[in-house]
Amino acid sequence: MMESNFNHAKKIIKEYIELLSYDPWITIKKLMDKKGVTQKELASLLKLTDRSIRNYLSNKTKLSKDFLCGLCCILELPFMVSLELFKISGLELTLLGDNLFYFELLKTKEKYTIKKNLLRLKHKKV
Repeated sequence: MMESNFNHAKKIIKEYIELLSYDPWITIKKLMDKKGVTQKELASLLKLTDRSIRNYLSNKTKLSKDFLCGLCCILELPFMVSLELFKISGLELTLLGDNLFYFELLKTKEKYTIKKNLLRLKHKKV
């Protein structure tokens, strides 16, 4: 069982790695396409204007940790893929300073998706 979970995780990571490039904006667009998230949806979910999203995705606005963290959560990216996206965006996270908040959020976000919370409630029969 553990072996099959590992192989499944490995397969998923490999699929994401194929989408990564050294250009963070191309990578972000590919990841959004993979997840089927539009710029308009992203703007709504991040509570940003459509213009702000266009500016981020066209390199008119510098990528920030807040934007990338929100994007990683919305796209439900695996932790290691999120770290790579930060790295290629020039915002590598470490365990020092205010980076710890982002690091922990990205690490634990998989526990708190809407889908997983609904499953928890269903199993508890609430």
